[in-house]
Amino acid sequence: MGGGDRSDFAGPIYPNMGPMQVSDDAPPMFVAVAADDFLLARVHGLPLVDSYRAAKKSIEFHLYADGGHGFTTGKPDTTTAHWLDQFFLWLDVMGLTKSAK
Repeated sequence: MGGGDRSDFAGPIYPNMGPMQVSDDAPPMFVAVAADDFLLARVHGLPLVDSYRAAKKSIEFHLYADGGHGFTTGKPDTTTAHWLDQFFLWLDVMGLTKSAK
């Protein structure tokens, strides 16, 4: 965790993809969702991603071909089976897995 009440990152997995207010101090965000998730049928486009991009904040976005809603640590026989590997790689590349000095 960062200093104060601010998180070092956000990691919504199969989230509501609607638009959001992005604060000036918003942390980098990793998002993973499956294209066949019923939540995507509720929005047009990818407003959550668009909100973060419009605010010029760092976002890593993965749209998996299938896996439905609630693919947990990965649904066998889908590419969601390896989303955690991508998440841990992102954390490492962002410098978020290194211990504080």
